[in-house]
Order: sequence, then C-alpha cells, then structure tokens
Amino acid sequence: MSAKWQAIFRGIICSLFILSGVAKLFPIWAFEKQLVDLGFFTWESSAVFARLIIGLELGIGFCFLVPHFTKRFVIPVTALLLVAFCIHLIVQMIQFGPMDGNCGCFGQLIPMTPLEAFLKNVATLVILYFLWKKTEDPKPGNFFIPLSVYLLSTLLVFIGFPQKSSGESVTPVAQEITPSDNNSPELVAIDSTSEPKDNPVPSTSNAKADTSRKNNPSKPASSAPKIISKYTSFVPAEFQVNQGEKLICLFLPGCEHCIETAKELATMEKSVGLPPVHILFMDEETFKINDFFAQTNFKKSYSVISIPNFWKLMGGNSSTPGVTLLKDGQILQFFQGTGDEKFNVEKLKGLLKR
Repeated sequence: MSAKWQAIFRGIICSLFILSGVAKLFPIWAFEKQLVDLGFFTWESSAVFARLIIGLELGIGFCFLVPHFTKRFVIPVTALLLVAFCIHLIVQMIQFGPMDGNCGCFGQLIPMTPLEAFLKNVATLVILYFLWKKTEDPKPGNFFIPLSVYLLSTLLVFIGFPQKSSGESVTPVAQEITPSDNNSPELVAIDSTSEPKDNPVPSTSNAKADTSRKNNPSKPASSAPKIISKYTSFVPAEFQVNQGEKLICLFLPGCEHCIETAKELATMEKSVGLPPVHILFMDEETFKINDFFAQTNFKKSYSVISIPNFWKLMGGNSSTPGVTLLKDGQILQFFQGTGDEKFNVEKLKGLLKR
C-alpha cells in the first residue's frame, strides 16, 4: 500500500470517528437515552458513559493524525470498539429487525438502520486491517501522545457538555417542582386503613376517615386504596391531577410532532371540549415555548422538568409526543410517539364519552 493510500485511509477513519463523536453531542441527551434504553444504565450512569464514549470516539479520530503507536495501540483499540459495536448491532437486528430504527452511530444527524451501521463497521474494520498490515510505528515513539489525545478529548466533552442532575426541575409559571421519588412506580396505592408513610402532605380524605373511625369504632374501614399518579410531583397542587379526568401532555418545545399534536388538541377542545390539561415540557430548547404556544394556539399551564425525569415519565423505548388521559389518578390511555401508539383524536373522544 502506497503512502498516498495510507493517508487516504487514515483520513477516512479520522473523519468517521470525529463525525460520529460530534453528531452524538447534538443533542447529547438522545445518546444518553439510547444507553438507558439498552437496559444496562440508569440516567445518572448513562450521562457519564455517554461522554466517555464520545470522548473516546473523538480521541480515536484525532489519534489517526498523530503517527505514534498507531499500529501497537490506536488501531487495536479502534478495532475492539468496532467489534463491540457490531455485536450490539447483531443483537439489535435479531430483536427488532435489520431495518428498524436509528442505530445512533451518527446521532440524530445521519440516521442509519442497524444493518447499514453494521456494514459500515465491517468496511471500516477491513480498512483498519490493511492499515495495520502496512503501518510501521516510528521508534522509539511516544505513548504519552495518543494517551493525552484521548484524555484531552474526553475532558473537553465533560467541560463543554456538563451533565445535569436528574433531580433538576424548573417551572417558569409556578414554584419549583422537584420530585420526591424519581423511581416511583406508575401508580402508588396508599392504603387508607393505615397511617401514611413517607407522605409529607396529609390527605384531607384520610383525616376525615380517621376521625370517622374514632367516632364509630364498629364501622369497618374502607379497603379501597387511594391512587396517586406518578405525575403528582411534577404538576402544581391546584391542578389536582388525582381527582377527576385530566390530560397530561409531554412535549418538547421544538418537536414538530408535538406541535402537530397540540394543534389537534386545540381543535378538539373547540369542537367537543377537553378535561383540564397540564403540559410537561422537557428542559431542552425552552426558549421555544412561547413560539410553541403561538403556533399551536394551545396555551395551557405548564412545567419544565429535567431531561431524565421527562423520559422516566415517558417510559422506556418511548418517543414524543406523549399524551396521558387520567381518571382519579389512574392512567386510562397513554399515547406516545408517531407509530402505532401515536395520539388519536377519535380514540380520545371515545374514551371521554365513556
């Protein structure tokens, strides 16, 4: 292999990895969510691992421009990373099919199916093999140079894209709302026959029940549990999410599909009406919220919640927009994404008529 072709192949590998790393940064939460959806990471750990992986990809790209330990270190590390990606893609193709979804290799910038990404990785491994065969490291060489490139790239990612705490929550229209339990299940049943535990706000209905039992000891206590929705910690108390019919919308301010869903809801509200609505916006591009309301003509009370909490409410492997119909805290219907479970006006009308 001539020096010219070696330079071309180095340039290809360098460009692929730098593009892959940079693309995952915009937005970085999408890559974090992808790691969480794998089932091996929490939102807290995915924030760290996402930045480590992106830093590694950027470091690999820049290391191919530095002729130090390329054959003995840089190429083997690159090959191992690609093999790991290939194994992951094979598992994804077996579970969901070779043409389903975006593998995330180039983030949201260049969507690729698992099969396309697998073929790209195999081609890259072939190029790496030829480079490994023909490359000769200068001796003695300096191992500190490629190691410094890796560390500097990772450090810059952590500095440039600091991770947010999963408990951060912002509400520009009311007081700050911070969840008391981020890992709470979808529904928490509180037995009204016993004293509430870990519940700082006493229930009026429970207090009345306790008084009634003291005055009438022979009267049997009700065994019906009180349902507390998982949304309780994220909406203002006056919204009374656990009483009557309520709609909770989970939107991204800049999401086109969320805007279209809000427009459908606005039209439906004018024609047949809606129960009380509260919008939970993800803490991303919040400067677009006013434009969101202007475009949709669907201005409702809203809260802005942190990215991890937003996706915990949405649930695993889900996508926006999300629309939840609740009845006394019980989830009657959850619409999500743009596929089979997407928001359906006629279905919501039918549920409300019941």
